[in-house]
Amino acid sequence: MSKTLEIAYNAQTGEAKAVDGLIWQTYGKGIPVKLVVDNPARITFRWEVKNVKGRSRGVANTIPGVSESVTLLKDTIDVQVQQMPLGYDNSFRGSGHCTAQPYIARRK
Repeated sequence: MSKTLEIAYNAQTGEAKAVDGLIWQTYGKGIPVKLVVDNPARITFRWEVKNVKGRSRGVANTIPGVSESVTLLKDTIDVQVQQMPLGYDNSFRGSGHCTAQPYIARRK
């Protein structure tokens, strides 16, 4: 799980992109993500990183993907992150504090 995560979300258009270490290692750029919850208490995004390359006991392997979700608690701007490798029965969780900044559109 990455120490840093960036989500660019435009509330006017509903478009969102995320990038973390896993996304960057796999794709080399941010990817579109799905907004699944937006209420007065929280906002949650979800996405899947496919064909993730890794190592297990020194042997290179590829797993089908990793499902990731991020929830931002609006009153405290704390963030909760969950990663679940597809095809496995374990998951990883993390939490931290967000440094929310206004959305600034960038050139494509």
